[in-house]
Amino acid sequence: MDIVNQDLIVYGLDAADSEDAIRQSAAFLEKGGYVKSSYVDAVLEREKVYPTGLHLDGIDIAMPHTMPEHVNKAAMCIVKLKNPVRFQHMAEPEIDVDAVMLFMMAIENPKEQLSNLKTIMRMFTNPDAVSAFVRAADREELIAAAEAYLK
Repeated sequence: MDIVNQDLIVYGLDAADSEDAIRQSAAFLEKGGYVKSSYVDAVLEREKVYPTGLHLDGIDIAMPHTMPEHVNKAAMCIVKLKNPVRFQHMAEPEIDVDAVMLFMMAIENPKEQLSNLKTIMRMFTNPDAVSAFVRAADREELIAAAEAYLK
């Protein structure tokens, strides 16, 4: 996956809730010129209709994203939160997911969306990958996990 950029890997983000986590994460993408100013509101609106939380083996995550018209260049902001925040489950919105990580995607080509989702899902079926992300105790370890398992 060539959309991983070290400038978009964030450790210990302190967010009050899922909206705050999305807003703060989107700010990194916008500051880097990856997304348009319309991106964050579009992600928040999409999250209401198509939630992105997932319970995976050993870790709960969320993968917020939106339509390509809000994106300038493909990227992914990888965020390990200071404390879990509640998202709704992707397949069963009535189920809460206390996400500890966000993989916030800026998707330029809709065909990339499924491929990126599959890569992340496949990564999290690898116990070594899950362990690396869960154990990451600082930004450098989080970068190392992303470089080892997402490239």
